[in-house]
Amino acid sequence: MKNQVYCLASDYVLHSLDESVSGYHLFNLTDGKIFKLNKVAYSMLEAIDGERAIGEIISGLKIKYDANPDEIETDFLSLVQKWADSKIIIEKGG
Repeated sequence: MKNQVYCLASDYVLHSLDESVSGYHLFNLTDGKIFKLNKVAYSMLEAIDGERAIGEIISGLKIKYDANPDEIETDFLSLVQKWADSKIIIEKGG
């Protein structure tokens, strides 16, 4: 999975409002569902840009966040799998 490149599926849009409003959201344009995100989840989804492999994103997250690097990797890979299974993200070219 670390060599795979993903992007947000075309029927989803990320949106952030002013931080003081805690406005991080993921919109499903197909069914109208709105998912409220925390800042970290938003940042992680935003990093899945269709350009960088998952392994590259993990390396960046390990630098960005002051947490156990192994936990960052495990947690992020788990989220990527969940988002891929839910078709929120899709493999680039797939």
